[in-house]
Amino acid sequence: MSDQVAKNREMIVKAQQEGLGSTLVAYGKLSGPGWLQSAITLGGGSLSGALFLGILTGTNLLWVQLIMIVMGVIMLSAISHVTLSTGKKPFQEINNHVNPVLGWGWLVATCAANMLWCMPQFSLSFAALNKNLAPGLVEDTMTGKMAVSAVLLLAASFVLYLNNKEGRAAKAFDFILKGMVAVVVISFFAAVMIMSGNGNVEWGAVFAGFIPDLSQWSQPTGELAALITGLGGDAADFWNDKIVSQQRDVIIGAAATAVGINMTFLLPYSMLARGWDKPFRGMAKFDLSTGMVIPYLLVTTCVVIASATMFHAGGQDFEKTPLASSDVEVMKESDYYSAVFLTLSDRLDLSDRFDKSGKELVDEKAGLEEELVGLIGEPNYISASQSALIGETDFISAIQAAEGSDADADVIAIAKSLVDVQSKISFIDQEINAMPMAEKQLASSLVKRNAFQLSSALAPIFGEGDAGKDKASLIFGIGVLGMGFSTIIILMLINGYAFCEMFNVEQGSRMHMIGCLVSGVCGAIWPLVWDGPAKLWLAIAVSSFGFILLPIAYTTFFMMMNNKKIMGDERPEGGRRILWNILMGVSCIVVVVAVIATIYQKVGDEKTGTLVLGMVVVYVIAVILGFVMKKPAPIEAATEAVNE
Repeated sequence: MSDQVAKNREMIVKAQQEGLGSTLVAYGKLSGPGWLQSAITLGGGSLSGALFLGILTGTNLLWVQLIMIVMGVIMLSAISHVTLSTGKKPFQEINNHVNPVLGWGWLVATCAANMLWCMPQFSLSFAALNKNLAPGLVEDTMTGKMAVSAVLLLAASFVLYLNNKEGRAAKAFDFILKGMVAVVVISFFAAVMIMSGNGNVEWGAVFAGFIPDLSQWSQPTGELAALITGLGGDAADFWNDKIVSQQRDVIIGAAATAVGINMTFLLPYSMLARGWDKPFRGMAKFDLSTGMVIPYLLVTTCVVIASATMFHAGGQDFEKTPLASSDVEVMKESDYYSAVFLTLSDRLDLSDRFDKSGKELVDEKAGLEEELVGLIGEPNYISASQSALIGETDFISAIQAAEGSDADADVIAIAKSLVDVQSKISFIDQEINAMPMAEKQLASSLVKRNAFQLSSALAPIFGEGDAGKDKASLIFGIGVLGMGFSTIIILMLINGYAFCEMFNVEQGSRMHMIGCLVSGVCGAIWPLVWDGPAKLWLAIAVSSFGFILLPIAYTTFFMMMNNKKIMGDERPEGGRRILWNILMGVSCIVVVVAVIATIYQKVGDEKTGTLVLGMVVVYVIAVILGFVMKKPAPIEAATEAVNE
């Protein structure tokens, strides 16, 4: 035990003797792991989730984020209690006393999540620089992407190097992480304050959104409910089912992703790395409640408010946007028309007229275009398309002219099929053009946006012309960059901890840094992987494995909290035990139900269903065999192994 840890323990014990005020002051000075959790929670996933929540429901489902993060804190608090009460590494304890399949599954899932989800954080950070902070300096090229990724990797590695040191270097690490979280919070909070000053925020509706409303599981909410009511008939039925289904997905998604599998790994090992033990248990719970919950709620709430203001029910002044036009060519000027087209084509239900849905027709068109380009070359295809577009000749004649005598039957057949598909799509365009504005608003509220589209939409609120655009870009760019970069650091840190456990070496060793770099390098090569076709399969495989493990991890720590052999005299008893079991039990049930629903959706997917189902079956069988074949080690043996 270092002198600093001894001083910290002495500070906490003395403060607890002096009373609540002194205790809180001491906790505030020593906080750390909770802020690490905050840094990883405030990543690209939280940003996109909050954005869509505001688009779909306005501020009416803010309570979902509040409840789910509280449940996450309950389980993380339980993990911290088990770890600090025993002083032992959870991975070894799970392997020795529960099930080695669960322990190794937890470790492998954590490493996989760290390496994969580092990629979108690098991508997000690059986009913040390219689109908002340095658009003229950072170019959207492979060279530009790799150069920025290399700089981010070096910067993250330096910050992690500080974490492996003691004294001022370690304090500098904490200061940097807390500073980045603060920057993220301040950026998005400032955006909302500017919006509020301009009269664009209804604070009554915001506070009302934190009141749970279980009717939102079966009924549309927000302005969309009024739009649906005004339609009536089959249209109302379609939109009611569509919106309610999306609301349920949002609630389930929030429950399943509030705490990631790698977050359950980060907390115990970050506390052990600091030398924390039993006197720090209250400190751990305080740290989570302040360092994790408060920044998360502030940032996600601000994002929801901003996205709700600009995009919910089509956003402010929807009637002035291209999507509200009665001219389909004007509608197509909107960046969101392609997404709106797919939703509205489903609403039209043209199955009696066409044998394919709107999405299938769009996919067929793209496939035929790719096939035709492969046969005649891109220049000929572009030339023929342009000629047909401006009315000089029809598309097939233009193809024949471009190909000359070489135009064979296959080329002509594909061109004719393409013309046929395009005519069907054009028919759907005209039908969409004639639909009521309310339906166009509803379809617009199902389109996912990103932070950069949000900053562009908010620009007029921040000021006129380029000044407003620059201010919006700066505020959101800083916030998004802070989100991405802080998450990169934490994902690398977790992977270092995981590698130490995998190879049974001490934290701060060479293997620790290798583990950190493995995650960082995987993230830095995102232009080669994340932008390609492998993205879908990697994301599905890793996220599904993490989803499978999350409820199992929750249940494992629930079992450990109640295991006398593991906890000894530190197991909660009496009323405390009942309270812990109720809180953990509810959290476990909610996560289990949410994850089962999520996995069920994934299994139903035509492309990836077989992969996900296979992973579930294989792992469940492995867990069962682990319990059947496992012979728990005596507590003495486990203690000796840890001490060694």
